[in-house]
Amino acid sequence: MYEVRASTVLQCLEEAAHYYNHSEIAEKLGVNPSTVGRWLKRETEPKHGILYGLQQMLMPFGKPADSADFTFIDLFAGIGGIRKAFELNGGRCVFTSEWDAYAQRTYHANFADGQPIAGDITAIPEANIPAHDVLLAGFPCQPF
Repeated sequence: MYEVRASTVLQCLEEAAHYYNHSEIAEKLGVNPSTVGRWLKRETEPKHGILYGLQQMLMPFGKPADSADFTFIDLFAGIGGIRKAFELNGGRCVFTSEWDAYAQRTYHANFADGQPIAGDITAIPEANIPAHDVLLAGFPCQPF
């Protein structure tokens, strides 16, 4: 049987705290926000049973930046469907461009990593686009 180490649970909890506040974490895990605070301050040790809940909370954020197999830029990004697929396969997004304000709002909701979204790619100087391994360019979306 696989044994979950306390350090693994704490690492996931600390990573979740970068994206969520104590109340949001507590709600997802079914505990009190002050309990989350005590865990993060190392006053008490979190139960191993919360690991799955933490992993579920972190799934939308992909792999940590230091463990990416490759980097990519997401042009004509829409709401981020292509990004999600590439993150699930080991990539890390280093730049995003999408001109539509509604798509940008949805993209931010889907990827709450705080990374800015550039508008019209034709207005971005080449020097402002970071080095990357793969360039993603979304297909045009047509209204229904």
